[in-house]
Amino acid sequence: MSGSALKVAAARRKLTRREAELADVVARARAAGVDEGVLGAWLIAAGLGAEDLPRT
Repeated sequence: MSGSALKVAAARRKLTRREAELADVVARARAAGVDEGVLGAWLIAAGLGAEDLPRT
């Protein structure tokens, strides 16, 4: 496997981990009763959009 392919694979693994972490944080926040507006504000502050908010 080439060096570039290894870097792409590593980036994909990192992205998958970060997506799982975000989903976990959002699920915990929802379970704690955090308002959807607050979750949306978190995403905006993180440079993400509403489409990035996990639907759990």
